[in-house]
Amino acid sequence: MRKKIVTGLTVLSIILSMMIPIHASQSIHTVATTANIVVDNKTITPRAYNIQGYNYFMLRDIAHYVKDSQKAFDVEWNQETATIIIETGKPYLGGYVSKSSANVNAVTEVSVSKAKIMKNGVPLSMTGYVIEGNTYYKLRDMGLAFDFNVFWDGAKNKVVMDTEGHVQSVIKNQDLSYEVLRLINIEREKAGLHKLIMDTKLEKAAYFKSNDMLINDYFEHVSPVHGGMVDIVAMHGVPYRCLAENIASGHTTAKKVVDGWMTSPGHRKNILNPNLNKIGIGVVARTEHGYLWTQLFTD
Repeated sequence: MRKKIVTGLTVLSIILSMMIPIHASQSIHTVATTANIVVDNKTITPRAYNIQGYNYFMLRDIAHYVKDSQKAFDVEWNQETATIIIETGKPYLGGYVSKSSANVNAVTEVSVSKAKIMKNGVPLSMTGYVIEGNTYYKLRDMGLAFDFNVFWDGAKNKVVMDTEGHVQSVIKNQDLSYEVLRLINIEREKAGLHKLIMDTKLEKAAYFKSNDMLINDYFEHVSPVHGGMVDIVAMHGVPYRCLAENIASGHTTAKKVVDGWMTSPGHRKNILNPNLNKIGIGVVARTEHGYLWTQLFTD
């Protein structure tokens, strides 16, 4: 079946992995990842493993690569208490950084770490795995602990870390996303249409698009780095027969952005399309410039 693609763009002022399998314990599935790792647009090459389907890194490696950012943290090991001591706001000055996972030896044993973690004097709960004497932690857990964002670009086999983003802001922005959903479903009900349902994959893709516009400083349907919406939904494994996109910049509330879209014929047509059933909404703050908003729709 032919795929239908529709776009819409609004400006406030213009209402306009490849994985290499390796041997590990039977209970903990482990592979060495050859994914590209990017921190604030810089490619890095630490040793990393995909454990139980998630990417894991050593704390000291991540501490090294964020040491010049606002999310810097120091890492020390207390042998007597078997405790990892973390202090945020202090750059890690250790010189050792692990080498790439490209040519790692076969892993013969993986075990759950028993080490305790203290962050700024407070216990921190993160599950770690010990491989060849080193402990690896889930990158997304580290992102939550140290307030940086983590994205997966499947099309380019790339893990992206953004130290300028704020995890708590993402949680707040999700509230804005669901308020947008509520408001557009009111408009659809007025038009005698069924409600749209928030789809998890589409939501991640829409957030990725908004964040990409922020990081790469553009406001267009086609990213200079990741391509158009077809490419972005493909990265996130979204199936579709009909695909549409609305974007907006500068609006400071969900009501304002929905009002803007509803007074623009192209955006209104997407919102009231009877052939669309699912939606993803991504909202990212632009400090004093309001928010970047993305809606992705599929059948």
